[in-house]
Amino acid sequence: MVRAHVAALGGNAMVSYSMKECMLMENPNKNQAQCLINVSGDAVICVRDTDQEPPPSTTTMGQSGAGAADEAT
Repeated sequence: MVRAHVAALGGNAMVSYSMKECMLMENPNKNQAQCLINVSGDAVICVRDTDQEPPPSTTTMGQSGAGAADEAT
């Protein structure tokens, strides 16, 4: 239920999760039970930084340029 509510709010994770109260009410005459749970937290959008590519190194470019000049002479 919490995951569906966070998704409905536009988030993909919940932080500062806490469950404060759980009340169970039984009615044995009707074979029914009810459970009330109070959950609170902050819905957030998490983004991973590992999918980004590192920028090319300038020292690698300089070395490849010098090798090309030596081959031309």
